[in-house]
Amino acid sequence: MIDKLFAYGTLMRGFGLTRELAVEADIQYLGRGRFAGRLYDLGPYPAAIEDPSGPYTVWGDVFHLLDPERVLRILDEFEGCDPTMPLSSLYRRCPVDVQFEDGSPVRAWAYLYARPDHLRNDPGAVLIPSGDYRQYVRARGTLRVRGEGPSGARGSPKAGGEVKSPRSQHG
Repeated sequence: MIDKLFAYGTLMRGFGLTRELAVEADIQYLGRGRFAGRLYDLGPYPAAIEDPSGPYTVWGDVFHLLDPERVLRILDEFEGCDPTMPLSSLYRRCPVDVQFEDGSPVRAWAYLYARPDHLRNDPGAVLIPSGDYRQYVRARGTLRVRGEGPSGARGSPKAGGEVKSPRSQHG
């Protein structure tokens, strides 16, 4: 079983979501990494798709899952990922080949957008050319820091702080 997670959006350190979802004690930060793909801003959250032959890279945080079954069950629900009903899921949990900043490889789970054709045809889906969601929201001034947790997670992307799953509002 894969026991790593690649987080490219609001599950990264700095957003406070791992604390809100009560998985912070069950994950350990390993470092920054990237995979070949495209990253989009969908408004309240990002979406990534794999694109091995494309020019873009998706950056994120790699975590070791200390209790993979528990963490993935919680994250599947949050991400709108139902492996038994992939056509109605918002995201798919997929294994991706990630490279750490030093070039070393790791295989990790990532939640990839389940409707890539929608991204290509949706004028509201904005490509993030840098592939770095943390950098993107900081530049827009939408990342709010709330305080430091044991694993370094801070803040919430919403002013005032409480993180609610925008994904649970979708299909």
